[in-house]
Amino acid sequence: MQRETPQYAMRQGKGFGRGPFVEFLRSAPLDEAGRVRFPGGPQVWTVGKSGPEGGSGGEDGLLLRLAKTRNSAPGEKGVSALDNFRAVAGVDAHRKKPLDAASALLLAQWYGEAGAVYPYFGVLTGLDLADFQEFFRLAARIRGRREKNWNEELGDVHSLIKLLCLLEEAGRLSERKAAAEFSAICRRYLEADSAERTAEAGVESVREILAAAGAGARPPDKALREMLLGSPETVTVMLEGRAWEINPVKQRYEEYDAVLEEQKTPRLEPLMGIVSAAAKLRAGGADAAALAEIERAAQELSGAVAPDDRESMDRKGAREFEADKLRDTVARLRRMAGNKKADSAGMDKLCRELVAEIAPLVKDALAGAIYAYYFRPDDLLVSEDPLLARKHRFAPVNPMEKKVEFPAAEFEMRSGEAGSYFQGGFAGFSEAAGLAAASGRGGLAARTFVGMELAGIRATPWQRLRDRDLRLAALRIRVGREWIVEAAEKPEVKSGLEEGTQGLLSQARRADLLNAIGRRDWASAWGAVTVGDLYHLGEAALGAGEKNGWGSPAVQAAREEMNRGPHRMDLLGGTLRGLYGCDHPHLMAAAPYEEYEHEARTEHLAERAAEFKLYLAAFAAHEGMPAAAMQAVAEPLVRRLMGRMDLADGHNWQVALESLDKLNDAAVEAVLDKP
Repeated sequence: MQRETPQYAMRQGKGFGRGPFVEFLRSAPLDEAGRVRFPGGPQVWTVGKSGPEGGSGGEDGLLLRLAKTRNSAPGEKGVSALDNFRAVAGVDAHRKKPLDAASALLLAQWYGEAGAVYPYFGVLTGLDLADFQEFFRLAARIRGRREKNWNEELGDVHSLIKLLCLLEEAGRLSERKAAAEFSAICRRYLEADSAERTAEAGVESVREILAAAGAGARPPDKALREMLLGSPETVTVMLEGRAWEINPVKQRYEEYDAVLEEQKTPRLEPLMGIVSAAAKLRAGGADAAALAEIERAAQELSGAVAPDDRESMDRKGAREFEADKLRDTVARLRRMAGNKKADSAGMDKLCRELVAEIAPLVKDALAGAIYAYYFRPDDLLVSEDPLLARKHRFAPVNPMEKKVEFPAAEFEMRSGEAGSYFQGGFAGFSEAAGLAAASGRGGLAARTFVGMELAGIRATPWQRLRDRDLRLAALRIRVGREWIVEAAEKPEVKSGLEEGTQGLLSQARRADLLNAIGRRDWASAWGAVTVGDLYHLGEAALGAGEKNGWGSPAVQAAREEMNRGPHRMDLLGGTLRGLYGCDHPHLMAAAPYEEYEHEARTEHLAERAAEFKLYLAAFAAHEGMPAAAMQAVAEPLVRRLMGRMDLADGHNWQVALESLDKLNDAAVEAVLDKP
């Protein structure tokens, strides 16, 4: 069947590249019987008039027709039906409850125009058909209303949905609550027909999200920070007889606040205060307390001035906050409130104008929280450009040429007056931010490998990682090593290993490993596998029960640990936007590294090789370092270990992983000693 696909006909040189059919073969969703699982059922994916049974060749025929079919609708040109299938299957794979037929069909139909937001749906797994329908109604309304505040509205929607994703990943929102808030966000913005209504929709949405996540009466900015990052706690790290007392979450608080300060991000509290106070004035006339709240909040927000160089950027769809205008509106409101003959209609109009004035700041405050989560104050981009977050282009740069309302998250490096900026939404932002944070350090290939490691580290809700997760990771790696050693002595174990390495190792490395085992050449054997390979070998061995014919204390301990479940092993993986279509960590057995060597760009290879958290987990479990300490050392260690690697060949993943293999006590101590 592969020979009949367009990708086969278009092949050049070695390998098939990354056509949709090849990617499908790598990641096809299969049921327990080994058949392809069609999200929503095969009828959703029928091409043409006849279904999969009606003379279409069954399952194989349906897949072939999907591979051959290419779309030509606006925003979908060059997208194959198999691309749609893979995207919807990726969403379905994250869910406990499979997509129904109507939801799968709707997602397939919108993929060409809105596929860049599908990583959101891989986190918000409680969404149902009604939720998807509301979101795409909102997308259609945005498509039909490209007004002056287009960028503003998109910025609000992307930021709020990303906050839902982060809070669900952090365990602060359940599937059900996150889905309810998602639906409410869509409804509010469907009804928002002015800048004033947009600002109210943003403020009301964040207020309800915080309430659903248990903020209580705490100040909103501090509550959001704690929900995203966890609660501060001092932990002790012991290495070679020395002890360090560290507080990783407190450190993250300081970094989070510093990014907000460097980016001059407006706080949520005064924005929420203005909206609430304006509503009181509109309802009851001159309210002294409400007026005082507005004046206090307006004074705090007056420093949030739009960048002077916005003129040099594309202003379509982006409104600017004008501090002078806000102050003038507040003064007029004060005078009107002091006038005994003030009419309610005039007060209502001024209150609406006041709320409309802060609409750009609502977007800046919401997006600023996402930037504070993903960036650090010593990132060159953040420290050198205080306008970075405000320059984010959520709307397409040129709406006359680009038909997609939801472009993918990308970092655009520019050297002109306006400087570099991000475009697109926050779905897939982890990798865009990680690559940007690695910019300016080393060659392009090295920056790409470092950037993908940073993406995985910064996308991790570290507060959810537990010591037993590290223990299970280390045990699986140990079992993987034992499997290789046992294979040298027991033919039946070697037979199982031969089967277990299929698809995990390239054919060349697999042959090297098996030949080295036969010669008892352990240096060559260990050189043929990585820590990631060993982890997945151990996982496979443990999943096979007693089939492989050997047992050991490590095997017994691993099985006992697995029975204690649940574990959060995915937190030790990298983000896999390119390989798996999502934006959060996954620890999964992907195709061998060599499968990506022939690609012109290195992003997917670097994504595949982003395994540092697994290396660190094995080290931490061996040394007794608590899981709570890992986020404090992870990023500094990556920069230390990979900062000087020589990657003249951008596809030399071996160099990247060899640099991670240098993780030892001395490297960790050096990081802990650094103030």
